[in-house]
Amino acid sequence: MVIKCSEFTDTVRVEANFEDSEDVTRIEPDRGHYRLGRCLAQARLEKRLTQRQVAKAAHVDQGQVSEVERGVGNPTLRILTAVANAVGLNVELRPSSHPPVAAVDRPRKAREPKRGGPGAGDQ
Repeated sequence: MVIKCSEFTDTVRVEANFEDSEDVTRIEPDRGHYRLGRCLAQARLEKRLTQRQVAKAAHVDQGQVSEVERGVGNPTLRILTAVANAVGLNVELRPSSHPPVAAVDRPRKAREPKRGGPGAGDQ
């Protein structure tokens, strides 16, 4: 069974209304990976290219092209740019039409002092 990213995130949003909105905040960055991957795959298919052909043109492994298209992993800017260029696209930054995703504040655990360090036997 294949579940679209949008269906998954919608489900999490509904559940988050009843539980914790932190879940929604955590998955928002992943939506970008999926959208980007779909865009690259669509451009590749429109040009009637295989992943292997794109990989060769981009000087990367076919597996890396697959990961980028599926929105998994975390490609470097070099790999992302090379794959995009191989399918006739550019990578550029532009203002977002979406509000920024708030960072999730998590309480930090208090660090315990190291034992055996300087002054450890002075007490």
